[in-house]
Amino acid sequence: MPVTADHRKQFIRTFEGLAHRRQRHDVFADFLDLAVCAVRKTTLPPGPEADALEARYMAAVARNEPADVRKMPELLGITALAVQEGGCDFLGQIVGDLELMNSHLGQFFTPYDLSRLIAEMTLLDAGELVKARGFVTLQEPASGAGGMVIAAADVIEKQGFDIGRQLYADATDISEFCFRMTYLQLALRGIPATVRHGNSLSLETFDQAVTPAFLPFLMIHGEAFAAWQNEAQAPVQPAMPQSNPVRPAGKPIAAAAQLSLFDPE
Repeated sequence: MPVTADHRKQFIRTFEGLAHRRQRHDVFADFLDLAVCAVRKTTLPPGPEADALEARYMAAVARNEPADVRKMPELLGITALAVQEGGCDFLGQIVGDLELMNSHLGQFFTPYDLSRLIAEMTLLDAGELVKARGFVTLQEPASGAGGMVIAAADVIEKQGFDIGRQLYADATDISEFCFRMTYLQLALRGIPATVRHGNSLSLETFDQAVTPAFLPFLMIHGEAFAAWQNEAQAPVQPAMPQSNPVRPAGKPIAAAAQLSLFDPE
């Protein structure tokens, strides 16, 4: 039996033991909130943002029975064991097993095997990209639980590259629930990434966080990463002058702000 199948059974068995007092979706959301707050806080210096995460963490604790809160680290441990070696979209499978997807929003997570096939076909030139810049960049505008990014990381790793040093992902989802799942899975997989809760169509960003692996990645590739950001954010010049240019509905949080926060210089 595949190890991930064992982990899924163990996770669901543990989760079902604490989900009978409240709606399962709410309990799972609190698990994600607790886990994400704990991991995300390691990327922040002391200050208002870290304090806000601590307050959010304690609010989630207060919504649950003490015995249930003590089970949350066990769920996180199971998730870490399942995700850290890659090869699956663990939380995507879990929410499917628990029937927690939002059918009203038409949520559907691409199966890992299909994501892997797409990644195999798309990343044939990963070696050339690494040689040219030192790292490969991925952008995922509708990340779900992060399965597509994990599949891409698995392919790049299979090609002999260090995903902690030679991969950067930028992932966005309009669902806060999916934002948390993506963040947690990419963090546990050791992928340097910026994960955003936002709308990829309107360019609105409501929240964003970097994974712990992003910080050492930035230490290695600071100048090259800043150069890539400038290229990626450079405005496209119109072929003809426009007297009334259309402006986007919202403006994303500038990624450069992360550099000012974490840049070792």
